[in-house]
Amino acid sequence: MVQSAPMMSSEQALPPFQIVATAKGLFRDTEMDRLIARYDSSDQGFYDWHTDFGDIAPRRTISITVQLSRPEDYDGGELELFFRSPPASMDRTRGAFIAFPSFAVHRVAPVTRGTRWSLVAWICGDRWR
Repeated sequence: MVQSAPMMSSEQALPPFQIVATAKGLFRDTEMDRLIARYDSSDQGFYDWHTDFGDIAPRRTISITVQLSRPEDYDGGELELFFRSPPASMDRTRGAFIAFPSFAVHRVAPVTRGTRWSLVAWICGDRWR
């Protein structure tokens, strides 16, 4: 289910992107290869283990996540990268910029309280060698 972004104060304002994603329906702005992701506790928003590289996105090389929510606004919702066991939880600080190879296995754990917002983008280019 895709939901519209709620009205926000200027302190909470998001950049003027056209697409809002929920855990149950992800869409992206294909021209800029970026999206705003919304994970909400009302549907235990999450995105299970996956890579950002593959048949539908063969040119993605670097994945980027920017945390837009404050850590105290939600519980759960950790961005986890699986480079080794156990998976590493990434920084939840608002404004944290996290970049990793698009072939890295990662997920967003279920949000159990509140709403987690993030900007997600990809740098595309030649395949990794």
